[in-house]
Parts: sequence; C-alpha cells; structure tokens
Amino acid sequence: MYILKPVTISKIWGGKKLLQYGGDDSVSKIGLVYSVSCEKNNSNEILNGTFKGQTLLDVWNSNKDEFGYSKFDKFPLIISFIDANNDLSLQVHPDDDYAIKNKISPFGKEESWIFLDTLNDQKIVLGCALNSIEAIKKNIDENKWQEILNYISVEKMSYVNIKPGTLHALTSGSLVYEIQQATDVTYRFYDYNRVTKEGKKRELHLSKALEVLKPKYKSKTVSFKENEIIEEKYYSLWLDTLNNNIIDNKSNVFTCYTIIDGELSIDNIPVKKGMSFILMPKDKCTILGNAKVIISHPN
Repeated sequence: MYILKPVTISKIWGGKKLLQYGGDDSVSKIGLVYSVSCEKNNSNEILNGTFKGQTLLDVWNSNKDEFGYSKFDKFPLIISFIDANNDLSLQVHPDDDYAIKNKISPFGKEESWIFLDTLNDQKIVLGCALNSIEAIKKNIDENKWQEILNYISVEKMSYVNIKPGTLHALTSGSLVYEIQQATDVTYRFYDYNRVTKEGKKRELHLSKALEVLKPKYKSKTVSFKENEIIEEKYYSLWLDTLNNNIIDNKSNVFTCYTIIDGELSIDNIPVKKGMSFILMPKDKCTILGNAKVIISHPN
C-alpha cells in the first residue's frame, strides 16, 4: 500500500480552491493537483513503507509486476483535481488508432470529470454544435468560434465522460476530480485569443485538432452516486464512504482511493482531502477516520 504526496501545478487559469485539496500554498494560481501520477516530471512521492521518499515512477519501474497491470508498459492512469478560475482552452484528444499510427503514444486519451463544485447555472463545452468538419472550418475562417461550440449544464457531483475526438473545455467556476489515461497528448483548438503575461498568444494545434475531431461526439451528464460503479473502456470508478474499517482489495489489479471529503489515518499518517493511496492486488489495510473517496482502477 502506497500513500502519495500530491503534486501542485501552477496554471494561468488557476486559483486558490485547490489549497483545500492538497495544494501547496507557496504556489500561485494553482490549476492542478496531481493526486496519482507516474509521469516523469510530476510523479508523486511515497510517504510510507519500504519505498518512503521514492516516487511512484521509481516503484512502478522496479516493481511493475506487483501492480497486476500488464496491458501497457506505462502506468495507465492520472488522477488530479482541477480549479478552473478562468475558462480553459478548447481541446481535443486523439484516439488509440491515431496515437499509435503517428507513434505518439501506445494509446489515445479518454478522460472523465466529476464536478465537486460549480457556479449556479454552470455550463461547460462538450462537443460541437455543428456536425461536419466542413461547416466547422467555414466558421473558423469567418471567426465565428462560438457557433461551433456545444454547451451542457453541470451541477455538483455531475459525471461527464470525454471520449477521444470530443471537443471539450471547462469553464470558469469548475472544480473537478479528473481521471484520465496517462498521456499528455492534447491538441488546443481555441484559446479565446488570450495572451500570456509576455503578451503572446498560446500555441494552437488547429490542423491536428481537426484531424482527430469527431464533430458528432457529445456526452451527457449523469449523477455520480455512492456505490454505483461506472465502467469506461480503460478505467472504472465509484464513490464510497470509508469509516474506521478494513479495506480489502480483492481484485487482481491495483486500486486507487482518492479523498474528496474528510480525513483518514493509515499507519499514523494523515491522508487528507486531495490525497490518494494505492492498494495492491489482494492487499488490505486498516483505516481510521471518516472520508468520502472516489475509488478507481484500470480496466
């Protein structure tokens, strides 16, 4: 069992909400807190046990077989919290076929959001209002970006799945738990003509975005309820409450437990909101305290 230290990332669109989800208060404009990450530059430090002080990437590389996952050589998931203090850029991710064909990654990128907090009447961009690439290109040429976008309403504990090829963006006020395939392959479609503090527009990847965009792809929200398992192609997840009990991972693959409310203690180590721990296959541990957790594992 591994207790993970969150990794804090500053973003130009970030805010202060993630201070309550393990964010480092020395970082300004916190946009992301990586709760589970095995990425080279953002891997979590392990806080307990034999591998204390090492990173999750170190342990994955040296003890991969113990995780019970062999579909890909790479650790398969990233779990994070996002504070959108401003509208995020519109993005689209490639599917497996495109990623493999272009030798980008062994897989594309599917992700899901759970909204932990929203504004009143919050809407996000999910999918296109136009159903053909030709119509989308015409509106781009005419600078009619808003006519391309499909908006959907979200509320607290809404669940949204984003398939590869789906145009999407969080809007200001969104606070989400995100689970995704472990790849950073993202094509920026539009960024509202914003400029950085240096006065430069952020790079767009419009031609590649249009290559992978599937205009007819949309998604609906569902309510993320306790003990109702959601199974996607590459991961499954569900909500549960832990309360002074023994957790037993009876499956054959590692399982992630991410705290979204409350606090636990494991081996006298506090596991606070925003933190995660990983339970190995057939492993068990005793927890003290009470917390709502999102439990997930790769498929």
